[in-house]
Amino acid sequence: MHSCLQSSNAPPPARPLDLSAYTEATRDELRARVAGIVFGPADTAGEALAAAAAADRAGLEILYLFDRYFAAWTLAAREAAKLPAGRRLAMVRIQLDPAAPAGLALYDV
Repeated sequence: MHSCLQSSNAPPPARPLDLSAYTEATRDELRARVAGIVFGPADTAGEALAAAAAADRAGLEILYLFDRYFAAWTLAAREAAKLPAGRRLAMVRIQLDPAAPAGLALYDV
């Protein structure tokens, strides 16, 4: 049986963002999407809340520096215990990727 797009259970495509300038709305949307990518899927309301709670515990911050968006958070205790204090922070550069489920690609800094 052939399935059509309307009958699939795939999440709706993420709305496009403008990353060329800083806005609070963009920062808030990026925080929600990055939380879903890094801390767990955010396909349902319950999963989104769990990802947001994990992001809060990790201190997830969205930064706009040098005309680019970045995300930074502390690593989980079990990961951080193996690292020196200076390496217990994760940081990525955020770029648009329309092919990705959240519409974003995260690149190590």
